[in-house]
Amino acid sequence: MSNIQRLRRLSFLFAIMFSWAVWAEPPAECVDPYAQPQYPRTPDTEVVTPTDDAARFLNMATFGANPRDINHLKHFTYQQWINQQMSMKASCHLESLNITQDNNDRNNRIEVWFRHAVTAPDQLRQRVAFALSEIFVVSDMNSGIPPHALTVYNDILVRNAFGNFRDLLEKVTLSPAMGSYLSMLGNQKPSRAKGIRADENFAREIMQLFTVGLVQLNANGEPLLKDGTTVPTYNQSDIENLARVFTGWSWGDSLSFFDGDDWRISMKAFRAFHDRDGKVIINKKRIAENQTAEKELDIALNTLFNHPNVGPFIGLRLIQRLVTSNPSPEYIARVAKKFNDNGDGVRGDMKAVIKAVLLDPEALGGVKVNKRFGKLREPLLVLTHLWRAFDASTAEGTLPYYYPDYTIGQAPLSSPSVFNFFRPNFAPVVRLAKTV
Repeated sequence: MSNIQRLRRLSFLFAIMFSWAVWAEPPAECVDPYAQPQYPRTPDTEVVTPTDDAARFLNMATFGANPRDINHLKHFTYQQWINQQMSMKASCHLESLNITQDNNDRNNRIEVWFRHAVTAPDQLRQRVAFALSEIFVVSDMNSGIPPHALTVYNDILVRNAFGNFRDLLEKVTLSPAMGSYLSMLGNQKPSRAKGIRADENFAREIMQLFTVGLVQLNANGEPLLKDGTTVPTYNQSDIENLARVFTGWSWGDSLSFFDGDDWRISMKAFRAFHDRDGKVIINKKRIAENQTAEKELDIALNTLFNHPNVGPFIGLRLIQRLVTSNPSPEYIARVAKKFNDNGDGVRGDMKAVIKAVLLDPEALGGVKVNKRFGKLREPLLVLTHLWRAFDASTAEGTLPYYYPDYTIGQAPLSSPSVFNFFRPNFAPVVRLAKTV
């Protein structure tokens, strides 16, 4: 066998062994923050999408329809418009924040967010990132996380919005902002002598809020029942063992476990502070003793990623954030199916999932397909929809709106808790008129 044949054989075996990595998509490149926004050219072709339909679709897929984008979409099918949006570079926030007078000022962070929401050409990416920020919640409320660190975190969501969910889950997990918010950063192995117990915060929330939820689900998002009762997805022992998996991680720029301060670099593991005993986590997955922190993290995230709940769980939340508050079980099942397999045997392909969310017959048909269709716009979306509709601008090119949480009750990445501004199943207490 020649050296070339050996190399080809090794490459083939490597691709089989690490098939998920082959399909992982790198984070999107960022556009030049000094350059003027470059909007896609509208072709001189016949109209294929009616004006009203284009406006309605853009109100789901962007931060609000405006005349320019409506006119542009009219010359494309929805599928073509999504493909065009997904091919664009990312309008990253940190680089724009860094050229303000103070990148650690909260008002500057929020201004940059509004500017991108209203003017960025990659509207679908920005809109999906905002939806993800309300699932993988990190907030500056009572957390001590500085503005530039939140912007770094937001860019993780922006740049990985169209990648693979597994890759996104790992980047979120190892973000210092998430590590600080949910106590994984500096989490140490248990020690009775030192009175140290592995912190359970991130272990609990990554299961309850980020991946699988509290109860086992059918593919359509409805709870799986056994003898008429729901079945818990995990128990306290699973939380405690997963908490031990998430020990030993600290700042990526640290020389020792207790120093470091660079929010831009993913956390790194320190062997001496990681619990190397054997563990049993969710779905009775056993982790052998004497594993590295990196290996255990990989096992844990793969176990969560491959749980059957993730498709309907994440699918429902993306539908609720982008399209409608009360999707039918059939709609959820169709999105979950795309999460499980994009058609090419790939699980967690966010491009396929987002297309499934926005192009579903229920999303496009609205109340004609589901009488319960519709959603209240969040205060931030009410504002961005208004500004985009009237092409809001200032002479300086910025869009300052100070303290929106005090005036409209909501600010980006500023929810009161990890449960976001409201829970997915929240409904206002009101009296509903009878429908005729």
